[in-house]
Parts: sequence; C-alpha cells; structure tokens
Amino acid sequence: MPASQAKKKKSKQATASTAEFRRFLDLPIELRNAIWDLHRETQPLIRHCFSVSKTSTRLYLALDYRGNRVVDVLAKRNGPQNPLPYLTKIGFTGTVRVQTTSLDPDNPVVMGHKGTRKVVPAAIYADLKRDIFCFDWHDERAELEHEWFCFLRNPIHRLEQRALPDDHWIFRVQKLALGRQGADSRGSAWDYRILRRMRALRKVWLIHTLYYHDDLDWEEWGPQTNVVLRRLSESKGFVEVWELCDRDRKKLLQYDGDMEKSIREHLENNSISADVSIALDKVMYWW
Repeated sequence: MPASQAKKKKSKQATASTAEFRRFLDLPIELRNAIWDLHRETQPLIRHCFSVSKTSTRLYLALDYRGNRVVDVLAKRNGPQNPLPYLTKIGFTGTVRVQTTSLDPDNPVVMGHKGTRKVVPAAIYADLKRDIFCFDWHDERAELEHEWFCFLRNPIHRLEQRALPDDHWIFRVQKLALGRQGADSRGSAWDYRILRRMRALRKVWLIHTLYYHDDLDWEEWGPQTNVVLRRLSESKGFVEVWELCDRDRKKLLQYDGDMEKSIREHLENNSISADVSIALDKVMYWW
C-alpha cells in the first residue's frame, strides 16, 4: 500500500477512535454517572410553560431561556422512555396545543394558532431536577377559582377532582415558577392539594406579573448592577426581590409579601424544604 494511502487510513482510524467510545457500559457506575452529570450541564436550561386558553384548551411550550427561543421537546409516539439517563418522559392528559415556533422574537412565549399544533396524546422529555416548570393563572372560567395547576385537571371542567397519583411527574419537580396576576390571586384548594405533596421541591419563584422589569428604576441600582446581572444568569433569568433597589423592593413586598409568606408556611407545615422568593422575569412576559 502506498505511504499516502496508509497515512490516510491511519488518520481515519484515529478520528473514528476519538469520536466513538464503545466501552462506556464497562466503566464503573460512579464514573458513568459523573460523565452524565457533566453532559447534563452542557444542555440548554429549559422552561416548561403551562397554561389554559379561554376555550379551556391546554397550552404548552418549551423555552430555551438563554437562547430566547422555543424548542421542540416532544417525545415521539414510539420513542424511548428515557433517551438520556437524566431525562424523564412525561405524558399529558387530553388534547394539548403545543407551540413549536416563536411568533415574536422579542417575546417568544406569545401563543397563537400560527406556530402551534394540537397533539393527542402529548408527551415530552424533561429534566425534572434541572428544568423550570412555569405555571400561569387560569382565570377565564367564572366557576373556577384562580389557580396555577388548572393544566393538571382531568377533565378541566370538573370542579371535584380526584387526587393525582403518587407517581405523577409533578411531584418530582424541583424548580417551580408561579405567575400572579392580581392582588386576589391566591391559588385554589386544588393548587394547595398539589403543593403539599411536592416533596422534591427546592425552589419556588412567585412571579410578579403586573410590575414588569422595564418599570424598574435601574439607575438606583448603582454599584449593585454588575453584581445583579451576574447573579441573573445564575438565577435562571429571574430578578429576585432582594436584588432590587429599596424603592422597588418595598413595592413588591407590599404587593406580594403576604402571598410569599403564605406559600412558604404552607410548604414548611408539610415538611417541604423549598426556598420561596418573589421575582420579576427578565426573559418572558406572563400574561
């Protein structure tokens, strides 16, 4: 074999050997888990957004908040249960209208018939430990109280709901964001039946929706600004109340302080160790 061909063959073999590692399963379980943990940290952080339309249709979209774009995390009908060890396949009840593309580059979570499709049955892949699960208010039906977890009702119209099963995915969620759209929005009995069973919960953001981040007095932040912006990337796009200037902090605490205290006490009374914080959202509008 000519020297040039031998060199090319050797180069291809070297490339293949560096691109593939076929003895991964032969590694000790501790090392495999460490590798998967490193891989997990390289993946986009996803916000899973749940709402209900005026016609009582379930709405869902997945947002890569750092890329500010809607992403497709739908599971194929016959797809694997866990394509990656840290992902969980979640099935939704009933018909779900799924947003598949961003309609507004400045506000990617605007939902409409364009860019959406109905999926029955719908299932997604999610990282229940790392991803953020965002629940909005359902306030269109007079016979229902304002509530976060209307999406989880089955069916939506039934006032008396059976308790969710113990193995329901919501009880393994660790990061939760709840929208609040009015002073009288305090959650329903259905909400608190679910919250008290979320034993895995570690963080709750209570999103103040009426006082958007554009209203902040950024000039008053002074020396804090660089610190806050650095923390912003660590806090998943939320600006927490303690990061604000005195004027803005007082406004939010006056409006949402009682609600924050109520949720914290409810979780503590049910032996759930989760940090609860009022926050504004730098990434998306909550309608």
